[in-house]
Order: sequence, then structure tokens, then C-alpha cells
Amino acid sequence: MSKSIEALKQRIFANTWYQKGFEASAFTLLQWRKTLESQAHDKFYKAYLKELVLIYQNNRCDFFWNTADLESIRKWLVKRVQKDKNFPKNLIARWRQESGDLFGLLKKFIPSDLTKYTDMKLAAEFDALMDAYNRSITVSVILEGFSLRAEQWLGDMLMDFLKTKKLEHKFGEYCSILTRTTRPSFIQEAAMAKAAGTKPSELAKKYFWIHFNYVHTTPLSSSYFKSMSVEHIPDLRAVASQKRTLMAQLRVPAGLRRILEASDIFTWWQDQRKKYCLQMNYAMLKFLEEVARRTKISKKQLLMADPFRFSELLNVKSGYRSVVQKLSEPVFYYSRDDDEPLVLTGKTVRQILNSLTSAKEVKEFSGIPTYFGNCTGKVVLLKYVTDMRRVKKGDILVTSMTRPEYTPVLPLAGAIITDEGGIASHASIISREFKIPCVIGTKIATKVLKDGDMVEVDANKGIVKILKRK
Repeated sequence: MSKSIEALKQRIFANTWYQKGFEASAFTLLQWRKTLESQAHDKFYKAYLKELVLIYQNNRCDFFWNTADLESIRKWLVKRVQKDKNFPKNLIARWRQESGDLFGLLKKFIPSDLTKYTDMKLAAEFDALMDAYNRSITVSVILEGFSLRAEQWLGDMLMDFLKTKKLEHKFGEYCSILTRTTRPSFIQEAAMAKAAGTKPSELAKKYFWIHFNYVHTTPLSSSYFKSMSVEHIPDLRAVASQKRTLMAQLRVPAGLRRILEASDIFTWWQDQRKKYCLQMNYAMLKFLEEVARRTKISKKQLLMADPFRFSELLNVKSGYRSVVQKLSEPVFYYSRDDDEPLVLTGKTVRQILNSLTSAKEVKEFSGIPTYFGNCTGKVVLLKYVTDMRRVKKGDILVTSMTRPEYTPVLPLAGAIITDEGGIASHASIISREFKIPCVIGTKIATKVLKDGDMVEVDANKGIVKILKRK
């Protein structure tokens, strides 16, 4: 076993990984590993995800995709999009078809009283929900490939085109216009509904989940929607008109125009996927809480369990119960499309995590600016939802990526810095809406910055300087 672990460590360290880190449970994210197998057996996918690493501890997951897989997917998608203008819409139609069962099951299980189900029915219904979710995710996960370093590859395509027009000095302005989304996010949908006169009680029924994440699932009440701001609703028709006008003026070639249009629709699709991911997470945790009640296994331990072994958790004779009860944080999961997942705990996991996430000491670093400006301020690291309590006006918000649940404090930010993101990411969209200087895709911000550090953010050049350590 030790030899195989050493071989695995060598394999992992030899590859380049794209990391996402956020509040989550292993239980609610491990379903993504099934997409590897599903895509491998579907002839539709000419490129697909083959390898995944997930490390869980303290209600936080570090999620790693093999970068080579993502780049392969991106090349395939870009080629298809440039060749066929209808490909993005057909892809979403495929997703809607595969997701049809999921929509209905979520409406059924979110209000259900699971205490009335027998063990057999509970397991069967959970498996049906997981199957529907897996089919939905299998289609939409290819978005990860398209968005990987989009600020670089799509930005380069746009710059190369502008050079032919001798307009490279206009890159920042034109990139900001051409990569804005023309479709509302689900949070904007709720705000628009309120602005149109929908009652708070009705909004609470339909949008109670919009501030969920993969750990916190407290439904929003009508009182929240009563005080919900509608000040930052963008004029999406004006945005669309501005984009069309600029593309016509520039005579953007068909291939680039299709990529920009795909980026727009894929941004909306990613937000829609998140909508159902959050509701699915809420339903999954309801099932998990019911298992905890029946088995007396602590919820903390169950959060590290494999959702595809759900029925074994309910089976008294199953040896998997004892496996779960012996799991200790951090927990490491390694999955490939052609093999069973490997699970490890303890010292080896810490070594792997440290090797994958370590960063050298630096005095400055860079990323991609999405809204321009300069700001100096104190760093507040946002790793958990509870960290929002510490945010004060003018603080520099630093996170792996901004998420909808952070929306209440984002308008307070003097600037935003993220590890991840693309030109159509949540941080990019929010920074433009709120006119907040923002630098995304730094890769190392959360690793090299600490709470209380004083930094200078030059979002005109995409540079972050550390002025004073706390």
C-alpha cells in the first residue's frame, strides 16, 4: 500500500492542477467524481475530465482538476463554437433535457418530511436524486474547461484582433464591454422580481436559497426580501445594445464573435447550474441529517462520507458505517475515470495538501484587472461565510473566488482580489456592477496574504503590492 501511495504522490506532484477552494462538505461535492466515468462512456465528449483530487477539512474543500484535462476541453469547445454558431444553445438544450428529472425531484424533496420514509425508500429516493444530479452535472461540468484562464486565452484573441485595427490601446475598455453578460444572474432575477412588485412572501418561497453555499443552508425569510436592495440592477438591454453596436463598428470576425457570444451564454449557464447545485445541496443535507438521526453517527463524520454509498450508511450490517466513523480530518479523495476512488486520511493528506497549495514569500504579485482603479486598504480574507462579519467599508476583500453568498458585503469593498476567475466570473461581473477595483486570477492571493495586511491594489495594471504585514 505504501508503494502505491508513493506512486500516487509522484503522479499528483508531476501534474499541474487547477484549484478551487471554498466552504463545502466532501459529501456534497464527491458526486462530481461520477462525471469522470460518465463522460468517459459518452461518445459525445471528444475531450473530458479524467482526474480529480479533493481534500476536505473543517467544512472546507480544496478541489483540484487536472489542468491538462481542462485545456483539452477548452480547445474542443472553442473549435466547436467557432464552427457552429448553434453549438452553445444545443449544449444547453442537452443540459436541460438531462436535468429535467432533477428539477422535479428538487421540488418534491425540499419540502418533504423524510422522517416518514422507510430506510429502503429513503435510500431509493436519494439514489434517484443523485442519478438525476449526476446527469445534469455531466453536461455542465465542461464549462470548467471553457472558463479556465479565459481572461488569458480569450483576452489574447481579442488583443490580436485589435492589433489588426491598431486599437490595442483600447483593449481594457473594449474587453470590459464585450465580455459583460447580457442575462440576469439568479440574484438579479430576485431583485428584478421585487422591483416588478412581487411580494416579499412570494419572493421567499421562490428565492429562499440564493445565499446558500455548500455548508450553510438557512432559508431566507420574507423580511430579508422586504429590505432587499434593488439599486444595482443593471440595464441588460442597454448592455446588449452596446455590445452589438461595438461588434458591428469593429467588424469582429465570425469566429471571435461566436466565442464572445458563447462566453456570454456560458456565464449565464454557469449561474443556472449554481442555482440547482445550491438547491441540490440543501436537499442532500436534509437526507444526511435524517441518516444522522437514525444511525446516531455524527453529522461531522457523515459530511466526509461518499454519497454513492448512501444505502450502506443505512444498512446495519454494512461495514461502511465503521469506515465513516474512523475517518479523521483531513480526508483525501483521488478519482480517475477508469478506476475506483482512493480515500486517505492523516499525515499523508497534510503532506499532499501542503505541496499542492504552498506559495513562496512575495512582496507583490499580479492578476487580471476586471474593473480599473487604485485602492490601498486592509486585507480581510473571506474563507467562510462567517468572515463577512469582519468586513468594514474600504477593506480589501481577498478570496479564492467571490460567491453569491458574499453579495451583502461586496459593495463595502475598497477592492477585490481573487485566486481564481475569468473575465466572465462572478467577481468580474460584480466588480463592474458596483464599480469596485478588482484583480482576479492571481492564483496565490489567499496563500500569501493574511488578515490585517496593508496592500495597494493597482487594478489598472493588475498588480497587488504588500505594503505592511500585520
